[in-house]
Amino acid sequence: MHALLQTRGDAVIVLMSDLQDPPEVLAQLLEQWEKGVPIVIAVKHQSRESAPVFLVRKLFYRLVNRLSDDIETYENFTGFGLYDRQVIDLVRQFGDPYPYFRGMIAEIGLPHTEVQYETAAAARVASPKNNSTRFTDLAMLA
Repeated sequence: MHALLQTRGDAVIVLMSDLQDPPEVLAQLLEQWEKGVPIVIAVKHQSRESAPVFLVRKLFYRLVNRLSDDIETYENFTGFGLYDRQVIDLVRQFGDPYPYFRGMIAEIGLPHTEVQYETAAAARVASPKNNSTRFTDLAMLA
């Protein structure tokens, strides 16, 4: 989030460094932005994650959407996408000490479009950085 707030370009692309978001989608993001869409989100339509993990994520997104009342949240959206300068300027105005970026994008309410993709399988690591405590914290922010 800190890096995002330091940007000064006409648009910003958020691409996670865990290699699960396919860089091949970047051209589609740019194409939609060039048509004048200020928010171009990349949404997982399919995943190579295990079925239980994908199901838990899907249920989480549905719960957040149900609890968010009048704000439409985006299912299977991780933050991967392209954001126009006006979007980043609005994000800067939130001033939230515990920002939930995906929620901010939904709350802004500017026109958006979705580009669908399939995520790669998660790399197996000896000690994962996310655990149940981290997921609980993220859920509370959402």
